[in-house]
Amino acid sequence: MTHFYRGQYSSLQSLVLYDTGEDLEETQRLFFLSNGAHLTRIDFTSNGTARTRFCSLPIDSLSDLTHVAVLSKARPTAQWYSSLPSSVRHLHVRAYIHGEDVVSRLVKHLDDEVCGSSGVPFRYIHVDDWSWSDELENGSQRTGLMVGSAHKLGKRRGISLLDEKGLSLELSLKPVSNCALLDG
Repeated sequence: MTHFYRGQYSSLQSLVLYDTGEDLEETQRLFFLSNGAHLTRIDFTSNGTARTRFCSLPIDSLSDLTHVAVLSKARPTAQWYSSLPSSVRHLHVRAYIHGEDVVSRLVKHLDDEVCGSSGVPFRYIHVDDWSWSDELENGSQRTGLMVGSAHKLGKRRGISLLDEKGLSLELSLKPVSNCALLDG
């Protein structure tokens, strides 16, 4: 690990941090300071169920960072989201990491931590394993939760909630302008 973190990776664009803990936080910070200039994506991945300690990022060293993925059962706090570099425009999450009641847990997290944050830089949240068209077709209680969350994120933070295909709720709804009922 020490060899990796001391290495020079000046053209590194994407990095996956898997199950990192506070014992590596200083090493990660030093790595980002020397190798973060061209990073465009960082994935925080974990199998743990306890809240992972997400490292504080040296924002001055990550000026090209546009995508941050939180692909773990543990999710960061509102404070961590607020401390992301201003260049981050896309947050990637997964809905089906949790075993039961998956969508309500994700919606609660988005409402509490993202809408409840003092400021987040991203404008898009990608739910990388979930589809608006599937949910709208099924019309379950989860659909209502996601619609409500998408509305709240858009209204309070100007954030679009996108599905695995990159579609927002608005783009997933079909216009009815060509409907025969409207013609007559």
